[in-house]
Amino acid sequence: MTALLAAKAPSLPRALRKAKPEYVLVDGTIAECDRVGDGQPDHSGKAGRPGVNVQAVTGPAGEAVWYSPTLPGRTVDITATRIHHIITT
Repeated sequence: MTALLAAKAPSLPRALRKAKPEYVLVDGTIAECDRVGDGQPDHSGKAGRPGVNVQAVTGPAGEAVWYSPTLPGRTVDITATRIHHIITT
């Protein structure tokens, strides 16, 4: 089921073309998750808990335009934006 939903999710360029925002805001957050195994790869040192890094792209009024695929919680926001090509897009 998750794979089906992920396959239907729009790419960032497609989401931006559809929303046509004047400008966007980008913010990252750590979404908490349960530990699987030892939890080390997903542990966020700054948040002090296990989780995954999600980048949100919103329009000027705060409406959601796109959410990134998750990365391990230890991933820094600027690194996540580079991995997902948010800045270059």
